[in-house]
Amino acid sequence: MRGLILKSKENYDYYRKSSDEYNALVFGDAAYNGGIGGLDRERAACGMSPTCDKNKWFGNVERFCLKSTGPLYGTRSACDINREHPYNVFLVRANKYRLYFNNQPK
Repeated sequence: MRGLILKSKENYDYYRKSSDEYNALVFGDAAYNGGIGGLDRERAACGMSPTCDKNKWFGNVERFCLKSTGPLYGTRSACDINREHPYNVFLVRANKYRLYFNNQPK
């Protein structure tokens, strides 16, 4: 458990240098599941698009998945799993924890 927490904090600190607090949390979550290197490549791909903000996950970087799209678990690919986790954590389940976080979109 300690390792998970320390890795999550390390990821958050890494992305906090270039993103706001909320997006650093989301990027940290995506990086925990898919790796910092992979996420940085996806942010770079997003940055090449004039309609994408590489410092925001939802509606932006999440659209640029460079991970495998072949089935990994059942019918879900590495790309599906990596995109589904931040969505579930921050948009589906986060409402009940919202009062514990600052600067989170309402």
